[in-house]
Amino acid sequence: MSACFCSSASQEREHLQSLTLAPTNAFFFPKTCYSDSKLVSHSATTLTYRSTSSFDQSGEFETADKKHTIVVQNRTRALSFEPIIVYRDDEDSVVAVSKGTMGLTEDTYVIYRGAPSYEGQAPERDPTHGLDDVLGSYYPWAEITTKRGLTSAVNEFRCFEQGGSPDAPKRSDALYRGVKLSAMEFLGKVSTASGDLVGKSYTTGAGCRSTYVVEVASHADMIAIICTAAALQSNAGGTTGALSAGGLI
Repeated sequence: MSACFCSSASQEREHLQSLTLAPTNAFFFPKTCYSDSKLVSHSATTLTYRSTSSFDQSGEFETADKKHTIVVQNRTRALSFEPIIVYRDDEDSVVAVSKGTMGLTEDTYVIYRGAPSYEGQAPERDPTHGLDDVLGSYYPWAEITTKRGLTSAVNEFRCFEQGGSPDAPKRSDALYRGVKLSAMEFLGKVSTASGDLVGKSYTTGAGCRSTYVVEVASHADMIAIICTAAALQSNAGGTTGALSAGGLI
């Protein structure tokens, strides 16, 4: 039976890898929907993850052309159900901070930047409660909501928009939608609201030789795709938690 499951998972992974990514139409994505201009993939790229520290579950993604590195740092408190993940670029500047709220069947992640997404946006109080003061100010940029079944998961990525109130902020329509494909392996697809495939996540190899890979379409935001894919994992805790859950770090 286990051999059958492994074969099925392998076939699912091979099918996912064979799918072609569609270029994101930047016309439909306003500037505020991007985390950082340096992390928008101008051409389709493959991000490969490697662990840099097993002590705190830190690691980094590197693009296939080696032009960009995204450092991932886990800053979650011990025994906490509110994972905190810090993303830095290759110049060690903080690009985003993700904070999650984990539930039994639904998780919510809010991603913060150090600059407002729109005129008049007010920063929030430090969401890390002083755990890691990596941003001078914390402006909500995006939100990912994930709903999970026993073996399935779907989620949606939305950006915060002008309007609403501090108690009821306005969110965009879903810009990206993620789907978990396999119960046996960490396989995920990320598509635009219109259904265009703009991201793929999967593992290659086995055991300690496993490698986690994220493919990103041209003109798509790398942080948005990485976070949306990782949030599909049942006990993700953000990107590094997803990798840890898969036994990769």
